[in-house]
Amino acid sequence: DSWNLLDPVVLRLALEYDHDMSLLDNLMTVRRVLEREMASAAAERLTDDDLAALAENIERMAAERHDYARFQALDRGVHAILMKASGNEVGQTIVRAIHRHGGARPPLSAAAPRAELASTVKAHRGIYEALVARDRELAAERISEHIDPAWAVRKRRRRESRTASR
Repeated sequence: DSWNLLDPVVLRLALEYDHDMSLLDNLMTVRRVLEREMASAAAERLTDDDLAALAENIERMAAERHDYARFQALDRGVHAILMKASGNEVGQTIVRAIHRHGGARPPLSAAAPRAELASTVKAHRGIYEALVARDRELAAERISEHIDPAWAVRKRRRRESRTASR
């Protein structure tokens, strides 16, 4: 009870033994709540340069579906721009830790169906449209709608890979 689960070493070790994925579920809940609030704040704070960078990242993601490593880096870039624009430094730190140690275990793989990657691009475009409209609630709603299904796919894959390795 006294361990700091956001400490990178503690988190990494705890996740190794998170067989029922309850810790990952908790992390994703925290991530969704934080990113929802951060998207709402960012909707009013994003500069024209931020919006241009988001649009460029999203279009590059669409073009990089054949190179998963590049796609994933651009995906993280979209979230990073949004989080930075929110002005919530504590939220950024927590979400980065979740992305680094929790949210990407396992990530979409290079074998991920192209439809899943296209779905990610579509979700990011929807978030972007809400941000351009400066619609705080819609931006928050769309980021939640993006995080939940992506986590469900990753969770299913993690269960399948654990079952296959037994």
